[in-house]
Amino acid sequence: MEKETNLRNRKSKTSIEIALASNGKSTDIHNAKDDSNSKGKTPDGTVFRVPVTREMVQSLMDPKESKSFFDILTLATLFFEIALLFLLPRKAAQYLFLGLFLFWRLAYNVGLGILLKYQSDKRGLVKLAKKYRIFEEPRMRKWLKTQLSMKMHQDYDFEISPIEYNTWLLFRQLVDLILMNDFGSYVCFAIAWFNTNPQSSFFMDEQLRWIGGIFLILFNIWVKLDAQRVVKDFAWYWGDFFFLIEQSLTFDGVFEMAPHPMYSVGYIGYYGISLICASYTVLFVSIIAHVLQMAFLVLVETPHIEKTYNPPTAPKRQPIVTESLDDDATTLIKSVLSTNYYSNYFRRDLIVFKNFDLCQSSDLASGLVMVYAAVTPFLVQGKWGTIYAVLQAIFWRLFHSAGLGWLLYAQSKNKFFTRHFVKWGGGVNEAFQNWKSIYNLSSCMTYVSFITLCLKLYSLPSDWTYGMTLLRHTLGLAFVCLHIWTSVSTYEVLGDFGWFYGDFFMDDHPTQLLYTGIYRFLNNPEKIMGHAAFWGFSLITYNHYTFGLALFSQIANVLFLQFVERPHMQKLYGDEIRTEAGLTKTLRHAAQTIPKNLPVSVQQEIAKFVHEQAPNVGLDDAIKETIAKVEKVFTDNNIKSNIKSNKKPHISISSSSDEDISVDSSDEAYGLTLSHFRSTNDLPHNSFFIGERIKVDWIAPEYHAPKDWIGIYRITSNPSKQTTSTSSHGKWYWTNVVYKQEGDEKVSVFPPDVPLKTNGSVIFSGAKLPWHEGTYEIRYHHNGKHKVMAKSIPFEIIAPPMPDRDDEDAIQVLLLRLVQNVLDNDPVKMPMSPIDNYDYLNEQTAKKVAHVIKLVFGIEFAWEVIVADTRVSRLSKRIQHALNALSPFSNQQQIKKRSSTTSISSMTSLSTFPSSTHLDNSMHPIAIAMQQGSKIDDYYDIHDSHIASQGITGTSPTKQSPLHTMHLG
Repeated sequence: MEKETNLRNRKSKTSIEIALASNGKSTDIHNAKDDSNSKGKTPDGTVFRVPVTREMVQSLMDPKESKSFFDILTLATLFFEIALLFLLPRKAAQYLFLGLFLFWRLAYNVGLGILLKYQSDKRGLVKLAKKYRIFEEPRMRKWLKTQLSMKMHQDYDFEISPIEYNTWLLFRQLVDLILMNDFGSYVCFAIAWFNTNPQSSFFMDEQLRWIGGIFLILFNIWVKLDAQRVVKDFAWYWGDFFFLIEQSLTFDGVFEMAPHPMYSVGYIGYYGISLICASYTVLFVSIIAHVLQMAFLVLVETPHIEKTYNPPTAPKRQPIVTESLDDDATTLIKSVLSTNYYSNYFRRDLIVFKNFDLCQSSDLASGLVMVYAAVTPFLVQGKWGTIYAVLQAIFWRLFHSAGLGWLLYAQSKNKFFTRHFVKWGGGVNEAFQNWKSIYNLSSCMTYVSFITLCLKLYSLPSDWTYGMTLLRHTLGLAFVCLHIWTSVSTYEVLGDFGWFYGDFFMDDHPTQLLYTGIYRFLNNPEKIMGHAAFWGFSLITYNHYTFGLALFSQIANVLFLQFVERPHMQKLYGDEIRTEAGLTKTLRHAAQTIPKNLPVSVQQEIAKFVHEQAPNVGLDDAIKETIAKVEKVFTDNNIKSNIKSNKKPHISISSSSDEDISVDSSDEAYGLTLSHFRSTNDLPHNSFFIGERIKVDWIAPEYHAPKDWIGIYRITSNPSKQTTSTSSHGKWYWTNVVYKQEGDEKVSVFPPDVPLKTNGSVIFSGAKLPWHEGTYEIRYHHNGKHKVMAKSIPFEIIAPPMPDRDDEDAIQVLLLRLVQNVLDNDPVKMPMSPIDNYDYLNEQTAKKVAHVIKLVFGIEFAWEVIVADTRVSRLSKRIQHALNALSPFSNQQQIKKRSSTTSISSMTSLSTFPSSTHLDNSMHPIAIAMQQGSKIDDYYDIHDSHIASQGITGTSPTKQSPLHTMHLG
């Protein structure tokens, strides 16, 4: 489908253009033309000139280049693997190199992935370099300076380069070792498994295999070279995990051809080698390696790219009113509070099988039709069952492409479908909703009927190794996966509106086409790849009926695009429709420029090689010199530091294990005391409402450890009173930590770098709290271990009592307090009044709100509904409507048992306040109270609780409008 409209203008995920700010002035990144003019910026704000790096393969393979210890290590492992390939028997070499390649592949995707994830999340590699002083200890510093300088140009100065840059250079040495051995072991593995006698009856099979394999390998080499031309060494070696660089990059060439080309089409050479080797072992191992690489992309690179270049925009809460209300503000508040928000139905359209709900009539009907179509051909025996399945598949293809195609054509010409609903009193929305149900059913039935036909005709092969049987199944599954990825990527760009051809029905369609996501590379991804599954299932089934129907489906889809969708797009968008996609433009440009520029490129490379050559030490001398330096470093005696161990009473530690710690856990010097963060007369000191903040005061002797910590657990979770054996799931705090800001990151500092405290307070709130009813306890642990030094008294977490269903104010107070608690009482994120948006509520926090609503009111809401309501006033209306709708059938007795005899409304009712002369009696009580000064403060805490939760005391801020500053602690 030619759905080129994107409703979301997203930034390119691979952009490395970062504007650096120095002394309040932005530096124009477009001034940088290459690495030599680039400037880097570390997380702490240090700006430095980025030295030019040398090409790894050239410096490694050139015998005239000086070799560092890391180069020698890399070359030695490569030569050792090559020697093993020729020395070992063929059978032994096959399994040895299979294991070696998997080892290096895991070292790449898992090992480097863990290191990069650690660096991305915690700046971990730089911290380790600082902790172990590897760039400060004299001998190590001198050795590393020599080794790293060998691989750099003359503009590199080890002494003045920041630690982030030097750490990155050291990390590059590990990357070179792993990547070169990953490639080398794969080539040796492929050679060891090369099939010298492939069996095939296909015409010119041998010649076609070699031609196809060589073409894929050459294409892979071009992709890698063109990608390296664009991203250069900085991105090639994940430099932005360590520092940011000022570098003007134009993502053209291969980056316009495919998403993440280095990891997607950049591994197509694996399949070229598999084709030449004619080995299923090489093919399947290549597929596994490719899958691991894509997992590395999804789990490591993509989160870092999103965090670094596409950080989420923090929503800003706009004040609804000021301290004084005028007539316009009064009208606004009345309008917001009186709107019947709860009557809006939160629709979840059925998209294939997504959002399937048996309680919706259209979903149930669609499901029954699909089951009927899938089962019936198997109930009819013999050839009539096959004929029925074929006719059924043809019917649904004709209905989907021809029938719905004509309907959309008529809708585009004169809004035929909409006119039908207008005739009977409906409108555009009703027409569009019915169209979506019809289109989704038709789309699903084309797949269900075709897959049913394939299952009817398919039979398991008796010999999987015969001919191309295994290859057919492998390619078939690959086509199915390609189809699924294409459909998901298309939906991510188009959304519900574009997926269901919304611009055929709605006039408020986007006026500008935005080619993002998969549409950056293809004008119409569904034109070919959108039918890959039909060809995949046909390959697996290997029957002329399925191949014929797949071809018929492809042709029908092309006709639909040409005569229905494209004319409509031309009518709406005209000249904005792109004539050439990124893929075709890149291939055309490469086909034109590569033959012309090849001789020039060769001359340039030769000139560059001659120009860069300088007097080099011979290879033998470099090896001898490096070995001598390494031996000198490692033969020197290590300086032994005397560690003074001060013996402390009641504690003796003989090892790092919890079982080896002998502590008198009954020592009265340790203690924990619980209290409510806000004093209340409603609950005893050992009972807390769910989500309510819990204050814990702790005391410890002077000899306690610097890394003691406190955690919350269910009282039944740990059978032992002396040792904690279960996880706190993140619900814990250090007792003696001090957080210091280093750049964009908070760093934890412990004694002796900060004073050792013997008492203090910890506030458990937000995600640090249990959000389920039950009995809990708090445990004080010793020195980062799980030895229990003290326990609190057991305490209960209970649901708040249900307010009167007719008391809207009380419901809003309860919900506002709940939302504030779930957002950790952060004044930046939480709503201050019922009509203030809770924009920071996400899936995780909304599920907690929905859970508490179910406990209090007995009503179950989907978390999407909570988020869609956007403010407490809407949510309270929805709850009241649900209570009224369910009251004849809900079990009110259980709810009444949990309800307190004292209603929340008695504590929060504002009806006793005198009426304002500026507001009529129909105004919301909170708005009326706003004109009455400080009386509202008797019921709502107006101060910054977030500061108080950090242990900072101070005077209360100036009172403001309650609608803007209400905080229910």
